[in-house]
Amino acid sequence: MVSILQLSLSRVVLVFTMLACWLPATLAGRSASLLPAKKETIRFATDRTNYKAAFEEIARRYEALHPNVEIELTFTTGNQLATYVRTREAAGLELMPDIYNGNMTKGYDALGKWVALTPYLEQTNPYTGKKFIDSFRELNVYEFDNYGGELYMLPLDLISVGIYYNKDIFEELELREPQSWNELLDTCRAIKAAGYTPFSMPGDFSSIWAGNIGWLVRALNDAYLRDKIPLLAAQPGDWDFDPIAHSDFTYDPANPFFDRQIPLNAERVINGIESGKIDFRSEAFRRIYLRLQELSQFFQKGYIGSDIASAQNAFMRQEAAMMLAGSQFIFTHDQYQKNSAPDRRFKTGVMWLPPIQDDPLVSGPIRGFFNGGTLLSVTKKPDPEHERRVMDFLMFIATPESGQLLHDLTLENGYNLSGPLTIKGVTMLPGLEEQYQAFGGNGVVKLEFRGLFDEQKSVGDFVVHLQDYLGGRTDLDRFLEAYDRSMKEAVLRLRANYQYDLDPTTRDFLPVRERKTDAWNPFDNGLLAIAILLSAYCVFALANILKAKSEHRPKATIGFMLLTPTILLLLVFNYWPAISSIYFSLTDWSSWRYPNFIGLKNFSRVLQDDQFLFGLLNMLILLIASVIKATVFPFFAAQLLLCVSNTRVQRIFRGILLFPTLVPAIVIVLIWKNLYNPTSGLINQTLVAIGAETFASSWLGEHSLALASIIFMGFPWVGAIGLLIYLASLMNISDDIKDAYALESDSTLARIRNIDIPLVRSETRLLIILAVIGSIQEIQAILLMTGGGPGLSTHVPAYSMYKEAFLYGNFGYGAAIGTVLFLFILCVTLLNLKFLKKSEGYS
Repeated sequence: MVSILQLSLSRVVLVFTMLACWLPATLAGRSASLLPAKKETIRFATDRTNYKAAFEEIARRYEALHPNVEIELTFTTGNQLATYVRTREAAGLELMPDIYNGNMTKGYDALGKWVALTPYLEQTNPYTGKKFIDSFRELNVYEFDNYGGELYMLPLDLISVGIYYNKDIFEELELREPQSWNELLDTCRAIKAAGYTPFSMPGDFSSIWAGNIGWLVRALNDAYLRDKIPLLAAQPGDWDFDPIAHSDFTYDPANPFFDRQIPLNAERVINGIESGKIDFRSEAFRRIYLRLQELSQFFQKGYIGSDIASAQNAFMRQEAAMMLAGSQFIFTHDQYQKNSAPDRRFKTGVMWLPPIQDDPLVSGPIRGFFNGGTLLSVTKKPDPEHERRVMDFLMFIATPESGQLLHDLTLENGYNLSGPLTIKGVTMLPGLEEQYQAFGGNGVVKLEFRGLFDEQKSVGDFVVHLQDYLGGRTDLDRFLEAYDRSMKEAVLRLRANYQYDLDPTTRDFLPVRERKTDAWNPFDNGLLAIAILLSAYCVFALANILKAKSEHRPKATIGFMLLTPTILLLLVFNYWPAISSIYFSLTDWSSWRYPNFIGLKNFSRVLQDDQFLFGLLNMLILLIASVIKATVFPFFAAQLLLCVSNTRVQRIFRGILLFPTLVPAIVIVLIWKNLYNPTSGLINQTLVAIGAETFASSWLGEHSLALASIIFMGFPWVGAIGLLIYLASLMNISDDIKDAYALESDSTLARIRNIDIPLVRSETRLLIILAVIGSIQEIQAILLMTGGGPGLSTHVPAYSMYKEAFLYGNFGYGAAIGTVLFLFILCVTLLNLKFLKKSEGYS
């Protein structure tokens, strides 16, 4: 047999061409007999991780009834669900979850991305034999988030918000539930004078974005702006006015439910802002944030930067007398009572913010929150049969059996219910439903301007401005100016994205989002992209094979053939996405529209983006710190290790220094976040214990300390990679060189300066390049610890890229920021290579 090394190049090419043609045809012809029938996949995504066990069991039971269906479950937390949905949408509509918590991507109803659920409510639920709407205790489409009278988000449970207070502390101080805002402030003063914290309040990015402080802002907005509702609500003749459901609407601020069913007309709100009837610098808005500030003085020290877990722990430890929390905290407290020693237990009560009685600008009592918690929406996809199957699964979730699973398995696994379930036929834990009845009597806030219609960019800007204001970095006038500017910018974005004509009587239908793919555009046609990459590689390979001498060609051919799978994977999954991002940075691509080539407009916008430019300064500070941490400390750690003469002891120290590499980076970040906790963190507790309480701070909540705290994370900064590189390099220095230098000087520092540092220059250059790349790309610590805050104190361009692309849905602009960062890394790397010369060789 002729050895394959002796085959001519033409024969090798011929053999692989035949294989390339024969294998796909053969596999395609036999696929029907060899592969099992493909199951229909229903993708379900939720951020309600407390219901994880229940949804898994519901999915298992549904699959048992329908063997041809597979339920793909995805569980995320918080705003990560919005990121997940937008990322999937960018990758292709078919990859989007079929069912998910729609409140995480509000506005998708107006964009036509969701299925209208109202027609299905009148259909028969095959699993109960009754109308789908009869599966729920009470479901009025106008009482939940709807668009034009159509229900797009189906509530499985209800959630409310209340002020939990420690009855034992109130009894000890002879306090009662305050009946007015001024009484609330007096109660807080009495609690503070007794040595307790009046309010335990989280103040991190999430709590302002969608949580506790966000609730306060929304409630105060509603109290001061309720008189604007007749101006902004749908009126007779408007496209979203229902003559039957809305005909009895009358303005009655004393009735907390007077506007429960009437929707706000988006174009009337925008007209009100543009005409100046809603002025964010007006006295009403000034009073809103003065009230917020006067209450915030009774929050725990260092609340900005504190998360919800920290706030709840302070309340549980009875350090704080009050806490703002959702109805799910009822079960959390019950579990705490059962698992705690008798002397640590305490009774709680639930109240709401009392009315502001001495301010003529207040329209009525402060209303609360009682809305759907787990709000499920169905993604509109072009396959009607698949939509019917998805709705069938949604109906299965709404059966009494499934509802009981949500209740039982959630509690059995030690998690809390968000609130009372809306599904009929569910038997709840004795006494639990009665406790939930403490909520819901305060009405529901209607008019709120935390952002504009929950448009994520405006909400994100609001968080930045409010943290600056509450943290004392800006005064009220500057805050309101920035707030007014960001809201007017949001108006322009909404008008462009939703194509409002500002006539409330006409419904503005967005054009159907049909993506017209260009078969000859490799960025639209994945197969063409792979063909181009493969062709380019083949040309490169053939050119090099033909260039080789005839006797070396068979060996070169085998080498390139063996390299082909790896090179192809790298090209498709590494290099092509990077090239694609550069292309998409030249397009207008967002959640509202498919990629449209716009040239360099995104880059022009980057240069005018104040947040991006401000983040550049923070990035440079972090970059310098990262370079120092990556080079100086590992180098001296390696020097110290080499000073240990006992080999065994040296190995022990080496293992100790390298051990942290076994711990995932995200765990390290979370550990440091807990260390920085202003109330329960080890750093502040240690300072208090040694009598240095004055130095205790809100390390992540102070504008002046947050960035320094991020830099300090990981102390003493002996990175494993840097240590190993320096250690190997220093151990490789010839003893002859050391001995020769010892004849001239016996100074260790002089030897390090004149011998060691010059001979590890190439290693230093490598570590600098890695540190620069890592620091520019790093957002993990920022994302988990500060969210870029407080204000913009820890904001970096990489976080801008993440927010724009995955929170705001501006994929093209996010790609442009990524491209700018790539060019920055490239320039710094080239400068590094140019000015840090290679170490001189030695024998």
